[in-house]
Amino acid sequence: MTSKSITIYEGKKTKISLDMKQQMEITKLKNIIGDKNVTVEVDGTIQIINYVGFFATRELRLQILPKILADTTSVGFSEEEQKQIALNIMFKLLYFSGYLNVKNIPKPQQMQSYEYDLLEIYISIFTQQLEILLKRQVHRSYEICRENQQIIRGKICFHDTLTENAYRKHLHVVEYEEFTQDNLLNRILKETVCRLHKITQSEANRRALKICLLYLGDVNRITLTGEVFARIRFNRLNQEYNPVFQLARMFFYHLQPGSWQGEQQTYSFLVPLNALFEYYLYHWIKKHKNFLFHPKARICYQSPYIRLAESIDGGAFLLKPDITVLENESDMICIIDAKYKDIQNVSQSDIYQMLAYAAGFDCTSICLVYPRFIGAQPVHQQYMIDAFGKKITITIQDVDLLETDIKLRFESSGICC
Repeated sequence: MTSKSITIYEGKKTKISLDMKQQMEITKLKNIIGDKNVTVEVDGTIQIINYVGFFATRELRLQILPKILADTTSVGFSEEEQKQIALNIMFKLLYFSGYLNVKNIPKPQQMQSYEYDLLEIYISIFTQQLEILLKRQVHRSYEICRENQQIIRGKICFHDTLTENAYRKHLHVVEYEEFTQDNLLNRILKETVCRLHKITQSEANRRALKICLLYLGDVNRITLTGEVFARIRFNRLNQEYNPVFQLARMFFYHLQPGSWQGEQQTYSFLVPLNALFEYYLYHWIKKHKNFLFHPKARICYQSPYIRLAESIDGGAFLLKPDITVLENESDMICIIDAKYKDIQNVSQSDIYQMLAYAAGFDCTSICLVYPRFIGAQPVHQQYMIDAFGKKITITIQDVDLLETDIKLRFESSGICC
């Protein structure tokens, strides 16, 4: 699978040179994330909003990275530096939000060796983790084997023996447990390795995948389905394989080949950026709630939710905040809303949305959180609004995703309203 690799940034208009076949590939993307999220102009300018990840076909490999530069910035970065920073932010968001269950974020040299290609970096993370485990010891487990043979092992299945061997008195249908490498977990990993070997364009990844296949030589392949993944259970004997299993499951669900009018296959891993930022912030706040609030506070993600109005057809205008902080089951301390966009572009609709939250949930403390893009100054603004017979405080705050010490970032951020 050889295709042209292009990098663009979410929300940013980028002019790229594409032939007719590649332009047709872009139209397939609209069927995945919707027409309103993909704009292609006559001069070849493309803009993708609300999603990050990659989209790959035989003709084109397009990766969409998070926006990192403020609209008004004059800071100069090379294309490689921008890719490196954007990938670091994306891996951080993926890890904290639970999409990528691997702590070891690739180093700049590794990213450069894979030409900052997100798909190849994902494959390299998987192969490196898997190879380390296989070199240490290939996972074995007890598997139930059923055979029709002369030698008696385990237990004899008398009913099946009489049915299948009526004229073969020397054979017995037996069931026994064997401590083997050919188990379900290894079959899933081998099938994932085989699939990735067909997709990757990197020679380094191909070599690493072939090494993994050598270790799994005695393991049979399997047809992967959601039910197969659901059958895996982890215990103290196989817990160390959980991270690579989660990566294999991610590849299965997001690299499922899709067809376009009977033509070549497409592969995609596309994540809603705003939802990714929301979930990242939720885990962040939940981990440090003792510092931000009090120990008994309860942090909730997209709950509770209510209807703002009633009509003859029932409730109308659903209100579902991103993050809520409850003192008990009903008393709401604070509502936090996360938006991955330039903080300079706070719109009136954002403020109206916060007022609707304040009215619906009877909460006087609302916080809007944005990422701090490179070149932008730290922002911490408070607005006092008299509404509904109460004084409502709306705090607008940004978070620097480039910082490495999360706790210090919390201590200096002041997002606690």
